[in-house]
Amino acid sequence: MYCSRQIIYVRSIGFLLIAVCNRLVLRFFMFGSIVSFGLTGCAEGPKQDVDLNIAIIGAGAAGLTAAHTLRKKGYNNITIFEKEPQVGGKVSSFNYKGTTVEMGAIMTDETDYPIVLSLAEEYDVEHEVFFNSLELEPGLKPIIEKIMARANSCFYITSHGDCDDYDINPLEIVVWITDSIVNNFWIIPPGFDKAPKSSYIDMETYLRQRNISSTQYVSKYFATAYGFGYYEDVPAMYYLKYLSMINDLQMKLGYFPEGWQSLWIKLADSLDVRLNSSVTEVVRRETDEGIKIDITVNNDPTTLEEFDRVIIASPLQNTDTFLDQTEIERDLFERIDSYNYVVSLVKLKSALPLPIDSPLCINYEPSFECMGITIWGNLDSARLGHVMEIFNVNDEDHVYAVHQLNDWSLSEGDIYLKLLEDFELLGVEVDTEFQRGGIIHQKSWDYFPHVKSQDLDAGFYQKLESLQGRNGTYYVGGIMNFETVERTAQYSKHLMKSYF
Repeated sequence: MYCSRQIIYVRSIGFLLIAVCNRLVLRFFMFGSIVSFGLTGCAEGPKQDVDLNIAIIGAGAAGLTAAHTLRKKGYNNITIFEKEPQVGGKVSSFNYKGTTVEMGAIMTDETDYPIVLSLAEEYDVEHEVFFNSLELEPGLKPIIEKIMARANSCFYITSHGDCDDYDINPLEIVVWITDSIVNNFWIIPPGFDKAPKSSYIDMETYLRQRNISSTQYVSKYFATAYGFGYYEDVPAMYYLKYLSMINDLQMKLGYFPEGWQSLWIKLADSLDVRLNSSVTEVVRRETDEGIKIDITVNNDPTTLEEFDRVIIASPLQNTDTFLDQTEIERDLFERIDSYNYVVSLVKLKSALPLPIDSPLCINYEPSFECMGITIWGNLDSARLGHVMEIFNVNDEDHVYAVHQLNDWSLSEGDIYLKLLEDFELLGVEVDTEFQRGGIIHQKSWDYFPHVKSQDLDAGFYQKLESLQGRNGTYYVGGIMNFETVERTAQYSKHLMKSYF
């Protein structure tokens, strides 16, 4: 075993701690001071035979991070099956006339994306910071004022009734962040199995019980607008894990000029990735030599290959189409719920007015131009399917990226009609005569896997974690540690180090 020295830095306090081997993670918020350091661990030798034949199903962030970690540990016989013609999974970059449009993951935060950014450095993928809160003058005040103004505006583009201004108490925001960090150290390790039962209730109730309900009008922007459901429906546990990444107001937000997907494409180039290979059957069987796993792709019996281990990096709730599920796998996977997150590239007949002084305007500093708008009223579950955010892509062509959220109850046609309705209420029309009714490109994601409060009470994650390694099978992906790229990569790396 060997360990590299890791620097743990403490922002706003001004001293460095140097740790050897496992470095603990602590986040502490108090009146703008953040103590922050990451979770890595010692590099160590392989725990299993490095000559094992390992199959990975899914070439998204989870599968590719798993493969990369295994390769670093000395495993060489790794095959990745990907049903799509490209890698990346929910990291999907689309080029529109030289402009990279992110149809999945959008940005990074240098303070909270150590795994992703270390991969970018290793594979020489350009990354740029476009916003650094430490450089703001005066301090964090513009960000806070902007968020408060957007929430307090109570701006509805609909006519579904009057609404009162949100009464947001700034002190509650401090209490909320302090509570979510100081009292929730279970957030630090990868996984959800150590989460306290107090976090199993829905987020709306969780905030109300702590007398910090008004904070939802700020924090739900980071949740609902980015596809992570509604506070009244989803257990607080998920949001506490997620919001721990963005509650640090000292942010260094960045992007990949060549697109998020460029990182995973370069990583995949060094691996055995089989594109257009939809796994259609996985059969696990006991032999005198131990567990063996037969995998067939594209319903073609001639493609059958034998493996010693399989890592499932595709949505577990959809594995019933190919996996010889055990009774407990079937019971657990059927409990997983998700949302349909729709991202569209839309062409309008005219430009959408984006006044920089509007509380709807999306920007991170007063001097920034308006990049788009958030329709705050549509973040309510009563407005399911309506447009939540609009980003400017091409002024000259009047092209915009649009985000909508669906709980699978709305059809594709319903989603489209709500898009047309919302743009009409904004005073512009979709160019429906342009290809596909004005939709240049679209991704309809099976997004944010999660389970209900009653399933958490029944020990869902404890049971799921206990299955790791059984029948030569391992599970990674958004359900294990929250559906962000960094959280997904973090769990994959952790699991490979733990079992391999």
